[in-house]
Amino acid sequence: MWIHLIILFLYVVLFLLSKGLFSKAGQFLARHLSPKIKCDKKVITVFLIAAFCGNILGGIMTWTEAGGETQTVDYLLRNGAGEDAYTEEVQLHKGGQEETVTVQVEPQTYTKQEVQILLQDALDKLSQLILGDNETMEHIDHNLNLIETVPDTNIAVSWTSDHPEYVDWEGMLSAQIPREGAAVCLTAELSCQGETRIYKQYLNAFPSMETDADTLQAQVDQAVTEQNDRAEEKLLLPEEILDQTVQWTREVTHTGWILLGIGILAGVFYGVSQNNQEKTTLQERQKQMNLDYPQIVNKLILLMNAGMSMRKAFSKIALDYQLALQRGKKRRCAYDEVLVAYREMESGVLETDAYQRFGDRCDNIHYKTFTTLLIQNLRKGSRELVHMLEREGMEAFEERKARARVLGEEAGTKLLLPMVLMFVLVLVILMIPAYMSF
Repeated sequence: MWIHLIILFLYVVLFLLSKGLFSKAGQFLARHLSPKIKCDKKVITVFLIAAFCGNILGGIMTWTEAGGETQTVDYLLRNGAGEDAYTEEVQLHKGGQEETVTVQVEPQTYTKQEVQILLQDALDKLSQLILGDNETMEHIDHNLNLIETVPDTNIAVSWTSDHPEYVDWEGMLSAQIPREGAAVCLTAELSCQGETRIYKQYLNAFPSMETDADTLQAQVDQAVTEQNDRAEEKLLLPEEILDQTVQWTREVTHTGWILLGIGILAGVFYGVSQNNQEKTTLQERQKQMNLDYPQIVNKLILLMNAGMSMRKAFSKIALDYQLALQRGKKRRCAYDEVLVAYREMESGVLETDAYQRFGDRCDNIHYKTFTTLLIQNLRKGSRELVHMLEREGMEAFEERKARARVLGEEAGTKLLLPMVLMFVLVLVILMIPAYMSF
């Protein structure tokens, strides 16, 4: 439990740091970790929240499980009347040794009408329940499963045998059974909430290799049955078995740690998927901007050759794109940045600064070269701007054609597998009729 509290404290500190609190520590982490760990602030926040929730749930489960490997128990809770019985694995400490045994916890009592129905149903299926590993009652050579309670009910069963020297009331076969077999009659009294039924079963018993010694499980079942009343909510575990003091424990599940691990893994997977998604989005953005670059340069060249100044030509491109958006055209990343630069210039930003910011936002070598030419023209008044832009446009167009060829080859490679599958399918269609005709 202390480990959960420590981890919880660390999560709180990290979460506060991610929100900008503890400014000096936050600035230190941002300055030293941000160049090495490229992760969005949103991703970090979601990771911390997922891990924090996993730790909270894990701490709650660990607290309810007593925070240890074992816990001492004195009773087990029954299910309500009509619900299923269940079994509980507990550790039995006997004579300095520890054994794992199973305790079956029967449900609470039924109504009188339900008891009548359950007793009749138990009589109908008892013959099959007590067979054990035997096939028929005509040839019994394995120990019988003489149950003390009918499964999924509160019906108690007590057995007697007319030949206990051959088959005792626990269903154990004796070594005294003659080789030719012996006829035995088993009588069972089924009781449930004061109602009883008598069941008789005749069988032929034969010698068996199985041991007739009492097992620890049988001893536990007998002790539990003798000590408890099924009408009680709690099933008390005996303090002694065969005159030896015992102590009961059961294993505690580690659901809390599992939830903690799931919370951390969920945060890690989300962070990885977000980073991959951001990389993919950035790659798609760069591809789109590279495809639009020759078009933007050529538009600027045409407008400047038509007599427009560089600023008016740039503004014309931005306004035409804005009008196209109003008509329902899809957005393009490069033109969005052009529109932003135009609006900055209209709001009073210096033209050189607007071009510089445009190149920085694009974060692309082509656009940085493009903005460098525009800024040089403003500062030095170069007369060769149009020629330099034409040369840049030609190079960008050639690069676009090369990129288009690469994309075409990639598309052809992706179509190779479907073509192979279709070829195999055609072969199957042709070969199967030819094979069946022989």
